[in-house]
Amino acid sequence: SVFEQAAGIEAHGPTPDSMRGMNISAGAFAPGEFGAGNPGAYGEDYVYPDQADFEFLLGRGHNLVRIPFRWERVQVRTASEPNGNPALEDTEVERLMASFDAAARVGMKVIPSVQNYGGYTFSTYIFGVEDAGKIGSSKLSIGAYGAFMKQLAQRFAGHPAVSGYDIMNEPGDLPGMAPAKTWEHASQAAVDAIAQVDTSTMIWVSGYHTRAAGSYDGLYSFIAHHPDPWIESAAPFG
Repeated sequence: SVFEQAAGIEAHGPTPDSMRGMNISAGAFAPGEFGAGNPGAYGEDYVYPDQADFEFLLGRGHNLVRIPFRWERVQVRTASEPNGNPALEDTEVERLMASFDAAARVGMKVIPSVQNYGGYTFSTYIFGVEDAGKIGSSKLSIGAYGAFMKQLAQRFAGHPAVSGYDIMNEPGDLPGMAPAKTWEHASQAAVDAIAQVDTSTMIWVSGYHTRAAGSYDGLYSFIAHHPDPWIESAAPFG
């Protein structure tokens, strides 16, 4: 269905030198009791956009789509070995790649986005109570996160539809005396890992998402948490 936001998007379409688009949240959807052991059924609990989706969006003035996916679906980790580096799940990665292929066929660009809020759900997520390993904790090291991002880059690099990597959606509730610094170290590790494979594709780095004391959400918290730039890399980033 077309809602009220469509008029604004369609009135200011992309130019030959720009991209304009939207987020398709379907790949982030999860069943009520979600986790690495219960990732949900594809086509029932979640889905990735197909060619018909891209054709519809392209026809309404979009040329870029952000495609979220859950870490637990593309790499199965265990709580007993949280900092190992298991192989990616080929079936799930192939689903994502099929979506990217469909985008390329119609001339659409995509941004794959790790939709995990700074953690990994080893057991179950029920009604807001999450048995998760937060990045930088004893359950999930920064190194393990970086290794995962390198694996993704090895699979996604060079795809004609991939415009960039969104390394983590809304990272929050991280450990440490200065959790925003934990995220700065983790995001730098992710960027460094991607740059080992790909130095020509854009990387999007979120700010630490938990609200800063005395601040508002969004850009205000970004400034409060990150008064200075922190990413150093040969790769381009946003």
